[in-house]
Formats: sequence, C-alpha cells, structure tokens
Amino acid sequence: MTVASASLEQAPYVLIAEPDLKRAAFYRQLIAEGGFDALVARDGEEAKDILLRRGAPLLLLAELSLPLLDGFALLAELRQIANSDQCAAVVTSSFADLRGVAHELRDKLGISDVMARNIPVRMLRASLTRALDTVVQARNGTIADPELLAQSNVDEDNLAQIAVKTARRYHVPIVAVYLKLGHKQRFVVHVALDAIPPRYEVSNDWALIRRIIEVGEPLVIADARNHPFFAREPVAIQSLVRGFAGAPIMSDDHVVFGAICLMDVRPLALSAFELDSVAAFGRRLGTDLERRSRDTAPATEADRTLLRLALTDALTGLANRRAGEEAMARELARAQRTEAPVSYVFCDVDQFKSVNDTYGHAAGDRALREISKTLVAALRGSDLAIRWGGDEFLLVLPAVDVHGAKVLAERVRAAVEQLSLSGLPPLAVSCGVAQWRAGQTMAEILDEADARLREDKIVRRQSKGTGST
Repeated sequence: MTVASASLEQAPYVLIAEPDLKRAAFYRQLIAEGGFDALVARDGEEAKDILLRRGAPLLLLAELSLPLLDGFALLAELRQIANSDQCAAVVTSSFADLRGVAHELRDKLGISDVMARNIPVRMLRASLTRALDTVVQARNGTIADPELLAQSNVDEDNLAQIAVKTARRYHVPIVAVYLKLGHKQRFVVHVALDAIPPRYEVSNDWALIRRIIEVGEPLVIADARNHPFFAREPVAIQSLVRGFAGAPIMSDDHVVFGAICLMDVRPLALSAFELDSVAAFGRRLGTDLERRSRDTAPATEADRTLLRLALTDALTGLANRRAGEEAMARELARAQRTEAPVSYVFCDVDQFKSVNDTYGHAAGDRALREISKTLVAALRGSDLAIRWGGDEFLLVLPAVDVHGAKVLAERVRAAVEQLSLSGLPPLAVSCGVAQWRAGQTMAEILDEADARLREDKIVRRQSKGTGST
C-alpha cells in the first residue's frame, strides 16, 4: 500500500478487531507495509476501549463475529465518534449471511468494504489501500483534486490536458504521461518554457519511466544530480531534471497501463502526502482503464486483437499477469470440480540485476525473450507460461502433481543453462514448485510456490554461488 498517515492531533493508527492471533498478525503486517501503526483487539469491548482512549482510527478492520461485543455493535460505537470520511471501515466474515447483513447496513454504518476471510491477499491489500486512500484524502485534502480526478476516464486524447493540470496542481515545470492501450502508445511531455535553458533539446531517453512500468511501483528521487546511480540518466546528465517522482498507471489487479511522472529542475519539494496523491491518481486512472477494457465486449477482429494484446506481455509474448491470474482462477475452479491436480512453478532469473547493470537493459530484454522461448518449448499445449513481473515467470500445469512439476522445473533449469547468447554471460533460473491442495486460495498457493523459490535460490547460492538476484 502506498498511502501516508494523516496529520492529526494524535498519531494516526489502524485498529484491527480480530480474535484469531495469527490472522491479526498477518493483517498487522499488511498495514505496516503502508507505514501505519496498528493496534489489535481480540474482542469488541477491548476495541471499544481503544476507540474511547485513542479516538477514531484511520481504518477499522473488524471481524463481524467478535466476543463480548460483535462487529456490528462495534461499528455503531465507532460512528458515534467519527463518520465514514474520518474513519474507513472494512469488515470480514466467513459466513455469507453475516456478509449479507453487512451489505444491507453498509450506508448506515459507513462500511467501506465487506470481504470473506479467505479473500486472496492481493484483493485484501487493494481493499485496504482504497479505504485508506479515501480517508487520508478526506482528512488532509491532498488526494482529492477535482480537476485531476475529473480526468479519470482517461483515453489517448486527453493526456496533454492531464499533464498540464498535473504540473499546475503540484507546481512542477515538467510532467510526462505515458499510456499504452493495446497496440496504441501515447507519450506526452509538458514543459514550462521558462523552466528550461534556452535552446535546450528535451531528451527522448526516458529510462526512468520504463523502470516504473516494469516494476509497477512509485519511484522518487529527491536530487538526481548527486545520486550515485540516477546521476547517470540522460535527463540528469543534461542538467534538465534534478527532482523526479513517478507512479504507475496501474489497476488494483496490477495491470500496468503506463506511468505519470513529475520532474523539476531543482531538488524535488513535494511532500509525502502529495506523493501519495500522485500514486492514488495513477491507481484511479489504471482501475478505470481496466474496467473499461473488461466491460467492453469485442465486436470486431480489431477489438479481439486489442483484447489479446491487453492480456499479452509486450516484451516476451507470454501471458501477462492479468491473463495469468484469470487462467489460474479457471484452473483452480476446474481442480475443485474434478479433484484433478494442478501445480505451479515460479521461475526467477538468477543475478538478473547484474545482467542489466553490466550489459545494459537491451541485453537484459534479449535474455528474457530467450528464456521465455525456452519455457514455452518445455511445456505441453495445456500448460501456460506467464511473465509474472520483472524477471519472474509463473508456469501453470493442469493435471500435473508436484512430482511431475519438479521434473519439469529441472528440465527448464537445464534448458536455460544450455542457452548460449552472444554478448551475455551464462544464464540460470531458480524454481519453486507447489501443488494446489483442497481449501487453498490462489494467494496461498502462490505464497507457497514463492517460498519454495526463495529456498531454491538459497540452496543454489550456497552450492554454486549463482542464486542471488
């Protein structure tokens, strides 16, 4: 989560009302990722005492079936001291009947979201992010920007207007907006003419934006001129940019459509709240774009082509993360119906960062393309290879148990190690294998495969010295 705490008389906090200690610890870890302190109460009365003592939190994350004082009664107590603009509320329950009542009382009790307890981690994180974004916006007035958010229905034709309004809103002389919709790409740079030297030619090398798109996370550089790495960027070398802040235009499902970047000829003077608002704006744009691409049914061959492109990783030609998650959901549903096995293999390129740093990003891209071809060659027609992100790949193997998946993983390792690419060092991958078990969520099986991947990297590093990234 990329949100910041609000400026209150008392330190802002999140209140977790959850009787299960293990689950409460997990929630607390998620909240800590956003830079917030969290207090945990195991029953409703304890949570009520915290409310009376500390005042309204930024967010109440509450299980509906709490001891001593249930979640509905706790929400009623909360609304006595804070409305939904001052404190967001997300509730959970394993019971559909309780969730149904929560939906009925959503407006009355100011409930931001109602979730099942076994919701995938990415969906839980997205829900908490949205809730916290909303309340921070209301408390600080920084995320809410009517002129900018009026442009949330973004398309290729209004990027210039977004760039201009963003520059005015944040008082920076340079704003770049990149957007990719299917095969169409648009890149707009707004530059205040009085902010740059006379006869200056704006660089066409915007590697910083590419990095934001590849990683899918905000990037902030307070002063590029004195930075040990970013001082080497063309825009910094030419003394155009010293301060830089960028955020991906990305949906809640991690589909990246582009990036929006703010730059200054001086060290960046944006506050943490303003940086949060840029990230929130990028998420708003990305979510709108994904919703529109999902809701628009393809009617022509051109439309179908655009949809395929939206589900395909442009660099490797593999399925992208969005397409991969949809395929995973289908395979899990099939496995639940038929009780057939389904296994997953996470693959990560060893020491890929050193490849990029030493040989350049073009060489790194070539390595990823060749490894992608190798993965596809090792799979059956019913299997799926996904570029999960960066140098990480996910293989979905229907009707394959964990032993078969391990055999495939070894075959992939051997094939990658046999690659001989001119101008590049020998390549290798580490793999983590997991088989779905009844009752596991998508998030849980991915976490298990990721844990096995980390273990494999440690073993490979200890045995060969090639498993670190």
